[in-house]
Amino acid sequence: MKPNSETDHPTHGPSTLLGLLAILLWSSTFGFARSIAVSFGALRSGAMVFLTAGLLSLLWALRKSRPPCKGSPLALAAPGKPRRQLAACGLLFVVYLVCLYLAIGLAANDSQVLLVGLINYLWPAATLALAVPIFGLRMRRFFPLGLLLALFGLALATGSRPPPGDSLSHPTAYWIMFLGMLSWSLFSDLNRAWSASWRGSPVGFFLTGGGLTLGILSLLLPEPFTWSWTAGIQCAYMALGPGWLAYSFWDTGTRRGNLLFLASASYLTPVLSSLVTSWMLHLTPSGAFWAGTMLLVAGAVVSRLGLIDS
Repeated sequence: MKPNSETDHPTHGPSTLLGLLAILLWSSTFGFARSIAVSFGALRSGAMVFLTAGLLSLLWALRKSRPPCKGSPLALAAPGKPRRQLAACGLLFVVYLVCLYLAIGLAANDSQVLLVGLINYLWPAATLALAVPIFGLRMRRFFPLGLLLALFGLALATGSRPPPGDSLSHPTAYWIMFLGMLSWSLFSDLNRAWSASWRGSPVGFFLTGGGLTLGILSLLLPEPFTWSWTAGIQCAYMALGPGWLAYSFWDTGTRRGNLLFLASASYLTPVLSSLVTSWMLHLTPSGAFWAGTMLLVAGAVVSRLGLIDS
């Protein structure tokens, strides 16, 4: 199966543009999520964001298909192979969201959130690497060099100047985010590989499932709650922008747009995210951190160039 085909997907260009907009919206995720977590708790705030985003997505999908028809989200419950595929993709999506907010909540301080965000943005290189076996792509000899560059950049940034009170001997938040990153990379590829047999878009169900899971976890792991209008407004932005719109745009982009271009274009996200997070949390990253970030970006570029896109 070819990952890109303008013949099969007439909305190739506009869909790719939506994927790029999703990348821009996601750049603000870590700064806003950490800021909201201070008032509402990481898991509770994640539940609020994604339950709202999921509801908006489902309402929008139903609005476009009244009365319910073959292409509506209600048709996604059809039996057979697509149902199993939806369950697999939905599970990967939920695992990613849970890992994301658990890692943000477990971060020892704001500086560690910056490093957690960098681990998350290994996903462009990981998405390209997983595309090789999933889509049967061929790779050039230097393709593994890109992955090594990305990992070396992460190691340089993480070990450059450990945040106060943090130790690499207790990397719980790091490992959780690494698992989430792998889940998201696999989701992005499988979402593209399987979506041809789906009717409608499942993103609303995925968002709602993630919000419900985070809500259940927040009940099992009680968190402090302090109302703040600032946090409330930020939560609304997260639900509308990085929540509903970004995930909906990315779903469209990976299913109908140029997947390899989106995966490689997203290498800019670590830089954008680090800038926004540093500004919001009043951090001043070291020179080694930025050097590691740029190596991670270079690794994604080399990985993209190392794939033969036929």
